[in-house]
Amino acid sequence: RRGLLENDILVSRYLDRHERDLSVEEVVALEVLLELPDNELLDLLLARKDPGGDLDNNAVRALLSRLRKA
Repeated sequence: RRGLLENDILVSRYLDRHERDLSVEEVVALEVLLELPDNELLDLLLARKDPGGDLDNNAVRALLSRLRKA
């Protein structure tokens, strides 16, 4: 459970459909994203911002792309 309902909805919707199929790389990327503050995560999920710094890697970008389509 996150502080923002929007994050819960987006992440839960994705996990409901794909949690059994997640690779180790995807799980690690998701863990990294879930450590972010709520507003920063929401900005990434809604494509208001692109990942930067340590988040700017193929695994995070690929997972964000899939989360945004969920």
